[in-house]
Amino acid sequence: MITPVTNTQYAKYLNAVVPAGKVKVADGKITGYYPGDVFNAHRHEERIDPGDYILMPLNNKDSRLVYDGKAFSVKPGYENHPMTVVTWFGTKAYCDFYGYRLPTEAEWEKAARGTDKRAFPWGNEIIANNANYYESHDPFEKIAGAIGDTTPVGFYNGKAYDGYQTVDSPSAYGLYDMAGNVWQWTANIYEGVHYRYLRGGSKADLAYILRVWTTNSARPDYYSPNVGFRCVRDVKK
Repeated sequence: MITPVTNTQYAKYLNAVVPAGKVKVADGKITGYYPGDVFNAHRHEERIDPGDYILMPLNNKDSRLVYDGKAFSVKPGYENHPMTVVTWFGTKAYCDFYGYRLPTEAEWEKAARGTDKRAFPWGNEIIANNANYYESHDPFEKIAGAIGDTTPVGFYNGKAYDGYQTVDSPSAYGLYDMAGNVWQWTANIYEGVHYRYLRGGSKADLAYILRVWTTNSARPDYYSPNVGFRCVRDVKK
C-alpha cells in the first residue's frame, strides 16, 4: 500500500465482517479466530494456541472508530488518518479478508530504504517537515501537545496545509508514511517467539528512531494510538 490503512478503510471492513458473523463483538472488544503458532516450549515465551483473540477494543478513548451497536463509523476529522488501536491479530484479519497480507520485515525495509542504504525513506537526513515524530511541530502536534496526534496518511507530500509547508517525503518506491506517524506491524512469526515486530517509528518517537533499520516488538494482542499497519499484495505471474 502507498499509505497505511485508514480509519475509513477499517470501519468498512468491520461493517462487512461483523454482520456476517466472521468476527465477534462482546465484552467491550472485537475478537476473531486465529489458528495459533507452532510452539516448542521455549523458555520465557508464551503459547499462542488456536482460538479467538482480540482484534481491537470497543469505545477505547484513543480509538477513532465509533460503534453504535449496529455499525462502525469514524470520528469526524479522522477519516483519512491511519487506523490505530488495532492488534496484530486485527491487522492480519483485515489483510486476510481482502486477500492481502502483512509485509515481512525484509519486505518492509526494502520498500522503505530502496537499494542505496539510506537512513530514512527519503534520504539520509531528517527535518521536521519530513514526517510526524516527537516535537516535529506539525499542525496536529500544536493542538494535541508534544506527543501530538496522527497526521492524515500521505500528509508529507510537498503541499502546504494552513500555512504549514511539508516536504515531499516518499520512499524510493513512492510509498508514504514509511517513517513516523505510526509504527507498522509486520508479518514475521519467528519460531519460539510470541512477539511480533514493528517498523517505522511513530508520532511519539524521537527523530533518530525513524531510521529504516529500527525494530520494535510487542505482544500480538497489544494495541496503541501509535501503532497501525499497511498491507501488501502478491502479484500473480
